[in-house]
Amino acid sequence: MSSPEETVKLAEEIRQRQAADLHFPTFATRGFGRRDRPGLRTATSQRSNISAQHDDDDETKEDARENDAQASNSAVSDDQTQPVTMADDDDEEAGNLEMDYAPSEEPETDKQAEPSDTGSKDKGSVKDQAASVTQDEGAADAHTDQVSDEEDKGSSDEEDEDVEPSLKYSRVRGGVSDVLKRDTASAFALSPRFMALGTHAGMIYILDIDGNLVKGFRLHTASILDLVIDNTSDFVAAASMDGLVSISALATAEQYVFDFKRPMRCISLEPNFGRKSSRAFVCGGMAGSLTHREKNWFGHKESVLHSGEGPIWTTRWRGNMIAWASDKGIRVYDTDAKQRISFISAPSKDVRGDLHRCTLYWQDDRTLLIAWADHIKVAKIKQKAAGGATASSGASIGSNSTQNASSALSKVGVPGAGAGHPQYYIEISAIFQLDCMIAGIAPYGLDYLVLAYVTEDPEESDDDDDEHDESGSVHRAFKRREALRPELRIISRAGEELSSDVLSLNDYSRFQCNDYLLVPSIEAHAYSAALLAGRKVRQESTEASQFYVVSPRDIVVSKPRDEKDHVEWLLERQRFQEALVKIEGMGRTTALQNGFDAEEIGRKYLNWLVEEDRYSEAARVASKILGRNVSAWEDWIFLFVERGKLGLAIPFIPTSDPTLSEMIYDMILAHFLQHDLEKLLETIKEWPSEIYSTPAVVLAVEDRLKSGAGRKEAGTEKLLMECLAEIYIRNRQPGKALQYFLRLRRANVFDLIRENNLFTAVQDQALLLIEFEEDLKSRRTVPGSKHGAAIDLLVDHTYSIPIGRVIAQLESHPRYLYMYLDALFDRDHQQVTSFADLQVKLYAEYEPARLMSYLRAMSSFYSFERAFSVCELHDYVPAMVFLLGRVGDNKRALSLIIERLGDVERAIDFAKEQNDDDLWEDLLGYSESRPAFIRGLLENVGAEIDPIRLIRRIKNGLEIPGLKAALIKILSDFTLQISLLEGCEAILSHDTKVLSDELQRSQSYASYVDDESVCASCGAALVASKTGKGGDTWTTARQPKVVVYLCGHVHHLTCLLPPANVPVVKGDGKTSTEVKCTSTQAFASTPSIKARWGRVAHQQTELEEEAGKTGEAKQIAQASLIELSSYGPLQRAQDATQQFQARLKYEARLRSTLVGKKGCPSCRKDGLTMQQGVVSA
Repeated sequence: MSSPEETVKLAEEIRQRQAADLHFPTFATRGFGRRDRPGLRTATSQRSNISAQHDDDDETKEDARENDAQASNSAVSDDQTQPVTMADDDDEEAGNLEMDYAPSEEPETDKQAEPSDTGSKDKGSVKDQAASVTQDEGAADAHTDQVSDEEDKGSSDEEDEDVEPSLKYSRVRGGVSDVLKRDTASAFALSPRFMALGTHAGMIYILDIDGNLVKGFRLHTASILDLVIDNTSDFVAAASMDGLVSISALATAEQYVFDFKRPMRCISLEPNFGRKSSRAFVCGGMAGSLTHREKNWFGHKESVLHSGEGPIWTTRWRGNMIAWASDKGIRVYDTDAKQRISFISAPSKDVRGDLHRCTLYWQDDRTLLIAWADHIKVAKIKQKAAGGATASSGASIGSNSTQNASSALSKVGVPGAGAGHPQYYIEISAIFQLDCMIAGIAPYGLDYLVLAYVTEDPEESDDDDDEHDESGSVHRAFKRREALRPELRIISRAGEELSSDVLSLNDYSRFQCNDYLLVPSIEAHAYSAALLAGRKVRQESTEASQFYVVSPRDIVVSKPRDEKDHVEWLLERQRFQEALVKIEGMGRTTALQNGFDAEEIGRKYLNWLVEEDRYSEAARVASKILGRNVSAWEDWIFLFVERGKLGLAIPFIPTSDPTLSEMIYDMILAHFLQHDLEKLLETIKEWPSEIYSTPAVVLAVEDRLKSGAGRKEAGTEKLLMECLAEIYIRNRQPGKALQYFLRLRRANVFDLIRENNLFTAVQDQALLLIEFEEDLKSRRTVPGSKHGAAIDLLVDHTYSIPIGRVIAQLESHPRYLYMYLDALFDRDHQQVTSFADLQVKLYAEYEPARLMSYLRAMSSFYSFERAFSVCELHDYVPAMVFLLGRVGDNKRALSLIIERLGDVERAIDFAKEQNDDDLWEDLLGYSESRPAFIRGLLENVGAEIDPIRLIRRIKNGLEIPGLKAALIKILSDFTLQISLLEGCEAILSHDTKVLSDELQRSQSYASYVDDESVCASCGAALVASKTGKGGDTWTTARQPKVVVYLCGHVHHLTCLLPPANVPVVKGDGKTSTEVKCTSTQAFASTPSIKARWGRVAHQQTELEEEAGKTGEAKQIAQASLIELSSYGPLQRAQDATQQFQARLKYEARLRSTLVGKKGCPSCRKDGLTMQQGVVSA
């Protein structure tokens, strides 16, 4: 830590040097040497430059060290090197820090053997390819535009001609062409609204974006060396060779012209120059001073920011950072802190700024692109941490010492050392070395766009021209290298060259590196800044990016190639398939707007493929290209026919959407008929039958089938028949296909007949169908129906296939006839009644087991004599017995059973079947002399014959084997029968008792009826509802009678009988049911009381006579007495008895009337038994 006295002394020394206008390198980096600094690793070969001699030996050694180190800095990317942190701005020694990071020096002999110009191509070149860019029509003079093909074409061009360029180019038209015909361009600036062009004659032209001249003015007498437009597009500033700096407003009369007496090389305006009243700018030139000038109340204030390092070649101002380049290198100045930040050395001390311009471009506020000579450097301005530490551990010592000194100087009042402003440092994030000189650089997205100045390789002179310097070094004299066409290259951030385009400019061989300019548009700058910041951008931003390449005779604008350019490039190189894919991605509307017709391009593609003999590929892509264009399809097919390649195109020919003419499909089928029958069959199955001419195809196939050509090869005839059958089926002509199905022995022929109702078509092919079925049976492993599908088909459709017609065809094949008649008999025996005699014969021959059942079933339809003859012929005794029994010759039949069969059981069964006593007697007579028959009869005796009768006929002394067992069996059988009868009787009695009880219980069930009950017939209420308290007397009197059945159903009597049939209740008229009396009156009607009433009545008569009452009163009193005497409990009992008897009579008459109804109508409707009804009121 230095003392305060030393700090004050150092500050005084700084003031003195600043007052003397001496360059004072502030805060030199101290404390570390070259070994402590990380080295920059390069991937390219090293190349050294021979430095010029200096009088001072120390300077010569220092310069040589710097040249060696700078020559080793080749393309270094972010991922290959560690970022280099530059030291704070100080003296030249600090500026050489970048060189100190270079690898060790190469041997002296190697350095002398290499050329000094860094523009030559070396082993580490990042150039990969070049694409020639042609001029627009009528762009420039003919003598400068015509270049021989022999010079431009080489082996490398032939290899890379299929690589698409990344940019497209066009010359700026309008007034620019007229201006450059009479003058040459020296400076160029661009804004969103217009362009500014400076010429060597001192003129400044304002042009619109299309190149049309807006205005022009002249403020200078010599070449305009730098031209800038403020970001408000209101002012244009120019620096000229005549020493003048001018700032002109475009919309107003405001104008500033400053004379600096020395040629001015560069100028830069402060941000938002047009909106600020300070009107500040910086400029520099051959005087070697970077001058800052701004406007205040007293005029313009001028201050020198830097000087003493040679001419100021270029300067650029962005935000609070000003960067400029001098012979020593590049410096950055912070306008807020009013101090320089750091120093970046030049690529080499031999680099001349007047020959190789240093291009500075602010990619954003903190990223500076530097292109100088053949080097590109990317400098990042970063803010120091609070403690003053930087990203590099080695540089942190210098940074800390600088910060400490800066804080000390601020305390003593040294200008530019104020505190409170952030401290910055510069970090070199990438260094690239190219194989050419760089005339300009601009950001291209995340990559870099470089305008390369390329020259031919130098040719060495004779040995006599060698020169020797005082140090003994040999300098070889070289002829001036001729300039080649400039190139526009895209360099990735990793240092790889992505593309390279050769620009065809007028008089390119006459110009030097500084004669070219590369100016990006505002859109290109904004697009790159957005990508660098990690923001999303639209595709339109990329397409709007433009880059202007300016030469003294030309202004060429380059743009990123869009989809339209890509498609055009593909079409030029006949890469039609890729072009069609891109056009399809555009969409039909967009493609047409861009002038691309997919159909036309597709036809060109197909023609090109055919010309190149790539028929398979042409056939494969045709469907997508031709689409639904029928005429185009047909033309294309005929082209393949002419070339004899129709077979390759057939798999891709459409059959629908679109559908071509019949002639095309007929031609294809004819091709298959001649060359590939299997493919013909497959195609017929796949294609719709409507698209080709069926008669023509059938005729062609039948002709070949009839010609016998199909028999020469095995299987050909079969394929032809299959083709015909398939065609007929697809054309809904199954009848014609049937014959081919039969000949092909198709198993589905019967399904074909049934599905298409072809029964009438096979009326005369019954024998063929049965033979076909028999053939299938022999090959079939799984058993089918009894007689086969053919017989079933004939039997199931006898209405379409008459029986007589089938029998006529099968007469020569009795077995098939038997099968057919047997199937008919199983299906419906009535259908074979007329063929009964024939069927008896067939059964006797082919299936005797079924003969007996047939004879029994069809005994009414066949002839007994013929049937007996057939059976006798085949000696079928059971059948003969059955037939004899049918004709009534029972004795003969029984004789056959006994004599021929000897079967007792059969004889007994026969006797039982005939149920004839004489036959039983004959059987007993036959059995008398046959013990076996006697035993059989005893064992099988039943109800038909009395055992006693049989036993009595046994002769004495006749030995019958098993007689005892037979008798025991008879007794056991009778015992069993008696037991069964008794058991059945018991069961019957029990069931009768149970059913009787159930009947009684069911008839005693009660039925509930209330106001809500309804009639089972009409659904109306059974009982009339009561209205009011006492009810309606008329309604009550009209209440219908109801009938209740034992089943539970209740009906109105009027619903069962008409009112006219309902019996009427007749009264006796002796008593009146309307007389009402009290209990006292009823008591008075008793015999004991009547006597008393008599005396009372006599007395009453007398009194009435005396009173002289009227006769009417007497009659009333007598009537009352009579009525009272005839009414009482006894009388009521008599009335009730009479009413009950009348009711019984009425119900009896009503029941007799209802008997005809046969029970409950509801139960009768449901199918139940009849139930008896009961009538209730």
